[in-house]
Amino acid sequence: MNDLRVCTKGAGFAVVGALSVTALTLSAFGQGSDTPSAAPAIAAGVPTFGTTAGYTNDTDATCPYTGSTSPDVFYSYTNAGGNFSVSLCNSGYDTKVYCIDPGTGLLMATSDGSANGVACNDDFCSSPGGGAFRSFIGCVAQSASGSAIIAVDGYGGDFGPYEILVTEQDAADCLPPGPCIIECPPGSTIEPDDCQFGNTAPNDTVNGGCNSSPPVFTSIACEETVCGTAYFDGAFRDTDWWQLDNTGDDAGTTYTVTGLAEFESVVGRVDNGCGALDCSQVTAFAEVVVTLGCDPITVTTPRLTNCLAWFFFGPNFTDIVDCNQPAGGPPAEIGDEYWMNVHCEANSPPCPWDLDGDNVVGFGDLLKILSFWGPCPS
Repeated sequence: MNDLRVCTKGAGFAVVGALSVTALTLSAFGQGSDTPSAAPAIAAGVPTFGTTAGYTNDTDATCPYTGSTSPDVFYSYTNAGGNFSVSLCNSGYDTKVYCIDPGTGLLMATSDGSANGVACNDDFCSSPGGGAFRSFIGCVAQSASGSAIIAVDGYGGDFGPYEILVTEQDAADCLPPGPCIIECPPGSTIEPDDCQFGNTAPNDTVNGGCNSSPPVFTSIACEETVCGTAYFDGAFRDTDWWQLDNTGDDAGTTYTVTGLAEFESVVGRVDNGCGALDCSQVTAFAEVVVTLGCDPITVTTPRLTNCLAWFFFGPNFTDIVDCNQPAGGPPAEIGDEYWMNVHCEANSPPCPWDLDGDNVVGFGDLLKILSFWGPCPS
């Protein structure tokens, strides 16, 4: 889903597709078919390249969004037993992937209960080139026939080049996880937010950011640790926007966000143009990661100058995150707690040749020079 995945409760804003696109070398080898009945076989462990451009829209699945008009292509996969994963992480557009049991025509299941137990995913990973909202399904359980139809789809109407990789997984890697329980670090600032689970109206009046009307943020300072909560009820979610005031910093500072959550999280810095508090300037994440519950979170902004920086923390669209429920409650409840810290490290003044201010003289600086190519102004 290409809306920054920051809709607080379904009433947020849509974002243009301004995300970087992974450059892929396409080959006719391995291209998926236009219909499930003609799906070519795909082998595990072999990256396969193709494109959805020019194909038709045959089907869609809900995970959790539906209504996609994107073209789709199909593969068939047969394994000897056990579980498998499907990755579209290294793809060039906002992807969606799901597995269909050819015997029943229904979505397959995940053996570890991930993705709400259904083998369908919209957003899980980012591409190595920095493009967010790529798709991955893990621990897909084998169907009764031992075969699967894999659909390579897109969010909305998005389409483009993809890389698909199927990997076999051991049963030990796909056991249902135990509850993840974290505690706020000593000295944390507690988020003054009371989530309202299942309320379809925007109700986060504390730090819903651009998803609230009017927009509202909670300030965070360098080296401060905050502890908060979030929720996702299958349709609406609570997201937290933390603002750090970097205005007046001409030399630049590198910001490293670290944290931990009881739920699968989307964490990053929202690209607001570093201007005033203007949500119309928001187009995408500047930096972003998607992390499983209890996996360490790290997001680094290499150099930021003169900016009102917006750091975003929210649940991914995969598992139900109950509001105000302790982790580990019946049945293996996913908790809603997280903590986040922002570490600040001042940069040395840029050298004269560092034109883009990233503290490195490189290709970006060459592009700056080329953008000024021509006669000097009189």
